[in-house]
Amino acid sequence: MSDEEANMNIHAPKVRYEVNLNTIIVTCGFVAMAVGWGITWGQTTNDVKALLEFRVNATAELRRLDNLAFQVTANEQATKDVSAALSELKDAVSEQGGDIKVMREILQRIERQGQTSALRSYPFTDAADL
Repeated sequence: MSDEEANMNIHAPKVRYEVNLNTIIVTCGFVAMAVGWGITWGQTTNDVKALLEFRVNATAELRRLDNLAFQVTANEQATKDVSAALSELKDAVSEQGGDIKVMREILQRIERQGQTSALRSYPFTDAADL
């Protein structure tokens, strides 16, 4: 039995620590792929940040433009109001100018006729006061 026992002992093969060329190529490919994914991720993250910043700036600019449009509209309305008021003022001045002409003519007539006769013809004065 000792021969049988001697034949039954199986030894495991020795492991060889050799580096195969295929292993090096696959490992380099995996590292390159990981680096590529990292670069792509970084660029994508930077692009997203840039787009978010652009959106914030564009939103602020849009708000500023809306505010400016409101101010322009308010100024246009104020200009229309001032123009209407100025037109009314011109009309009032024209009317007063006409009234002043009539008053001047009346005064000139009064001066021509003399004060006493004009005052006597005036309905609210007493002739005794003269």
